[in-house]
Order: sequence, then C-alpha cells, then structure tokens
Amino acid sequence: MLAPAVLLAVGVWLLAGCVFIPTSDKPIRGSDAAREVGAEKSSRPIGLHRATRDEVIRLLGAPHYESADQTRIAYEWAVSDGVWVFPLCFTGYRQEGVRALLLTFDEAGVLRTSEVLRANGNFIHPEAAGLHVEPSDMQWRGTHALSARRQPTTGPADRAASQPSRGAP
Repeated sequence: MLAPAVLLAVGVWLLAGCVFIPTSDKPIRGSDAAREVGAEKSSRPIGLHRATRDEVIRLLGAPHYESADQTRIAYEWAVSDGVWVFPLCFTGYRQEGVRALLLTFDEAGVLRTSEVLRANGNFIHPEAAGLHVEPSDMQWRGTHALSARRQPTTGPADRAASQPSRGAP
C-alpha cells in the first residue's frame, strides 16, 4: 500500500511542473530588526513602552524610513521566502521578500507600537529588487541594505550618484 501511494505522490509532484516550498523568513540582506524588539518586560534590548527613540537609533542605527514628524521610523531587510522547485528540469530558485519593522513613538519619544510589514516576491518576479514596504507617509533616508546590493558604490561621489530618488532630504 505504501509503495503505490508514494509513487502516486511523486507522479503528481512531477506533473505539477513547479512546486513552491516555503521557508522561514531567513534574512539574506540587512538584519532582522524585529528580533531586537519585545514586550515591555522582555529581555530584548528594545522594549515597548520603555525604549526611547534615541535608544532605538543607538541600537539599530539610522532608520531607513522616517515620517516628517519623526514619530514613526522603519528598518528594512530582505528575506528568503521559499524555493520554487522544477522537478522535471532538476532546477529551482529562491523567492525573496522584503520585511520592514515599523516603530511608532509618542510625543515624548517613547516607543508605543511595533509592526512588521511584508512584501513577497512571486513566481514571475522572485527577487526582492524593486520590492519595498515603505509606508505612504514616510520618506526614504537612503541607507537601506536593499539598494546597496543592487548598486554597489566605491566612494562618496559614487554613493550620491547611485542613490535612487525617493524623496530623501
């Protein structure tokens, strides 16, 4: 009974043409800033209702995105979403996604909320290039890891010329 069931499953898998195998959101460019944030009484370095904006920036670095009133900042990184496998061709490729940690502060600069925003590649466009999770009211600060991968720079003059225009000051 087991052999026919296994053969049937393998046959269906081969006929499908392609199969998506999800993986955990393993960072591939940038770092997962969400790992540093926890509840108020957690042991993580950044805690809700206790960390200040200055502490967050000291621990995580300059934010990749920032609202005009500086009450919201975001950190972006690329992840591996999964793998597309083509059994008949004996090949496959990785599908990427983008994650952003969105942090909101009150008037006193104390962290009140954190949220992870997600954008995933797909079968046609599997790479994270071109994907962003920028909130509409925030401006890009020109420091995120995804642009560095797409356009490597060698010096200050090259860096200024290679920056995409996204409303950075």
